[in-house]
Amino acid sequence: MIEYIVSKHKTFDMWSLVETHNRCKYTSFWGHLGYKIHNNQAIQTSDRGTHGGELTACKTYMNSTNIKEEVWDVIKAVSPVPIRKNSLGKMQ
Repeated sequence: MIEYIVSKHKTFDMWSLVETHNRCKYTSFWGHLGYKIHNNQAIQTSDRGTHGGELTACKTYMNSTNIKEEVWDVIKAVSPVPIRKNSLGKMQ
């Protein structure tokens, strides 16, 4: 996957990856390619596995902002399932 991302980094302004299964930060890899990242790292969910983790990378010229806590509260109040808040909008 890394080779594909490197070969296509000038083609796409935004990437969204799921099931990364990695607890490391990717800041230097994506930063070198001209992206800022918003990473929801994998976490241990049981003795047998992890939540896969997600990563959104967007070109540094793109505007992103933090999602206000009040917005999360509204979403959580109407969601029939628990919401796992990630760091979307926070540069890491």
